Amino acid sequence: MTIDATHKLAKVEQATHWLALPALLVCALLAFQAPQEAVQAYWFGLFAWLGVALGSLVIGLIHRTTGGQWGIALAPYLSAGVRLLPWVWLFALPLLFTSLRGSALQSVASDRSLASSLSSSPRDNVPPIHPPIAST
Repeated sequence: MTIDATHKLAKVEQATHWLALPALLVCALLAFQAPQEAVQAYWFGLFAWLGVALGSLVIGLIHRTTGGQWGIALAPYLSAGVRLLPWVWLFALPLLFTSLRGSALQSVASDRSLASSLSSSPRDNVPPIHPPIAST
């Protein structure tokens, strides 16, 4: 790579950083407006990049297993994709903890509703084995 190309690449990288900062600010503001949608968008982005990272890993492992010339040309791209994997797992940790906390709260709430429904008549809690047959 020439010095001129490196200088141009550095300018593009700096411009993308300045573009990412307002985008991050807008995302943070929207997260306060609609937190449920923000979590869904976070999940979508996380799984989109997880697909890239795991796909690169799988294709790289297939090349190591089968060999051949086709993987040599893809090696830089596959290794870059695999290097995303620790970052994806790092960004998955907050969602893991929030989903565990949410599921624990839901299980407590469902246990309370189950206990209140079991305190009623036992016959009401038994599901029918088959639907009732209509008489003709």
